[in-house]
Amino acid sequence: MAGRSKQAANGIRDGQRTCAGTRQDGAECRSFALSDSDYCAAHSGQDMVALGQRGGLASTGNRAIRERLRHDAEENYELVRGALLDGLAAEKTVWGRCPHCDHAVPVTFADLNGRARAAQLILDQSYGAPATTTRIEDERDERLLANDDDLARLDQLQAELARRRKQAAA
Repeated sequence: MAGRSKQAANGIRDGQRTCAGTRQDGAECRSFALSDSDYCAAHSGQDMVALGQRGGLASTGNRAIRERLRHDAEENYELVRGALLDGLAAEKTVWGRCPHCDHAVPVTFADLNGRARAAQLILDQSYGAPATTTRIEDERDERLLANDDDLARLDQLQAELARRRKQAAA
């Protein structure tokens, strides 16, 4: 650990030991210590390039899991399909009061949120999720505007239009 000094004692942060090393600017290292060391990965003398390459291998494990899940979904296609179709007919049951005797009774009705999510999932998985695009509109053509009052009015109208679009989307 050439060029790095050791602190007198490790600190504790969030219930875990912190690194006993010192940063190049002289401040305490705030990284968590490795489980078998008083130092973090950077101060423990490990080869950081090799450490980074090993870290990249963790994502290959996720790929293997995805592949297995994809295989399971294909093997159990009818069950997956059935679950999605059941979602299209989703219902909710809540407890309500009988208007005649005031007893608690179960009331079942269509779960429109669940049905919409199931439909969206089926469409996204069947045809792919719709592409999202960002469209920037600037309808202002300052050459056509006579003065600053026209610019201010256009800004007000655009703000009102944006407010109404936001309300309509909610």
